[in-house]
Amino acid sequence: MNRPLTIFTALLLASLAALYAVDDPPKKDFSDLIALADKNQDGKVTREEATKAQWQKLERMDTDGDGAVTLSETANFRQRGTRPAGVPMSYEVRSFTGKDDQTLSFGWLRPDKMEQDKRYPLVLCLHGAGSSSYAAEVLAIARMRERYPCFVMAPGTSKKEAFWMNTDVLERRTETEKLPIVIEALRSLLPVEPIDLSRIYITGQSMGGAGTWGAIATCPALFAAAVPIAGAWNPNQAANMTRVPVWAFHGGADTVVPPHWSRELCEAISKAGGIAKYTEYPGQGHNSWTKAYDDVATWDWLFSVQKPVAAGR
Repeated sequence: MNRPLTIFTALLLASLAALYAVDDPPKKDFSDLIALADKNQDGKVTREEATKAQWQKLERMDTDGDGAVTLSETANFRQRGTRPAGVPMSYEVRSFTGKDDQTLSFGWLRPDKMEQDKRYPLVLCLHGAGSSSYAAEVLAIARMRERYPCFVMAPGTSKKEAFWMNTDVLERRTETEKLPIVIEALRSLLPVEPIDLSRIYITGQSMGGAGTWGAIATCPALFAAAVPIAGAWNPNQAANMTRVPVWAFHGGADTVVPPHWSRELCEAISKAGGIAKYTEYPGQGHNSWTKAYDDVATWDWLFSVQKPVAAGR
């Protein structure tokens, strides 16, 4: 084998390893942070005690919504690795068997306070290759549940098991795409849960961003809006996506999934007559979803979109 080809192959394998390695921040021990922020030493940290930066890290662990975080809650937070999509303990874990006997595990979060005879939006969150959904985590925060009462579905898949959907613009492919059973499971919930059919949303990060693009390319009638982050898909399929308003996000310095994919997709959708907003974070690497999901403007936009029910399921 000649040397230039060997170098090229090594670089290609390294880039693919980076793309499908852990793309989520590692789980941390937050005991030191609790000790530092617990000014009155009562074993819990409130928003008033913590700095803005400290509370931004801790608030996601306030699973009971009492405005304070304890060591017990941080311990539960660290145990999420065994749960689909790494969902917090506030999620119910459900399983579904599809028509071909394929199985799916997913996290399921109901609105915190439900009114009789009222229907609620559903957000489908697709995790990245690190098997953890930051969107599902953010939507479980107490203030988010109060601001956006909704159902959240966070399916899980393993690196060995499947990619959400194959795409010809990324090198990795799988024989078993996971998105079809996710859609099947979602549709099975529509007749039994008070879900607003005009407000079914999808979002995902990295591998889940690609899955989000793929979902609106293949099942556009199902979704009211989509937020793909750090994902990629073939812009030639943009015409299939025009029924679903999109707000895509990408890091300008992302070397794992280059941002030109999101740029080109949004441009192609707009040219085809669809609605596609695009936000690029200059200097930001692959982990652009934390900025996007931490920004309330992202969620305000998503939950504001509603489609005619007659558009179909």
